[in-house]
Amino acid sequence: MVWPKCSDPADPNLLLEEPPVEEQLEASWKTLKGEDLPLELPRLSKEELRKFVLEFLGGAIYTSAQARRMEDVPMIFLPIMFGALKDWAEDDLKQVGIVWEYIDKALPRSVDGMPMFTSCHLMHVEDWKRARLAIEREQLRQKELEI
Repeated sequence: MVWPKCSDPADPNLLLEEPPVEEQLEASWKTLKGEDLPLELPRLSKEELRKFVLEFLGGAIYTSAQARRMEDVPMIFLPIMFGALKDWAEDDLKQVGIVWEYIDKALPRSVDGMPMFTSCHLMHVEDWKRARLAIEREQLRQKELEI
C-alpha cells in the first residue's frame, strides 16, 4: 500500500511514497511528546531568587535541605514519593538542587516533626548554589548586627 503525498490533492501528478515504518512513527510520537528531549529545569531570574531568599529567611519556605536525612525527603514531599521524578534520567536528576514548598501548603499532619506537602517545586542546582550563598550571607549579617 502506498500513501499519496502531495501539497495539492487536486494535482494529477501525485507523488506516491511508502508509508513510514513503525519505528519512524514511534520516534515522531516521542518527539511530539518531548520524551526524547533532555529535561531542562527552568532557571530563576535574579528577582525570583531574591524573592525565594527573602521568603526562606522569613520562614515561609521549607526545603529538602532542612530535612534531617535525605531518606526523609519523599515522606516530606509526597509527589516525590509517588513517582513525580520516576521517568527522569540520571543526568536530568543532577539538575535538581533542592525540592521546596511554601510552608502554608503543608498538610495538617507531619512526619517526625517535619511538614508534609502534596505539592513541591524543584530548583536548579546552580540557582540553589546562588540562593544558599545569599542566605548564608544574610544570616551572618543578621547574626553580627550590632544595636
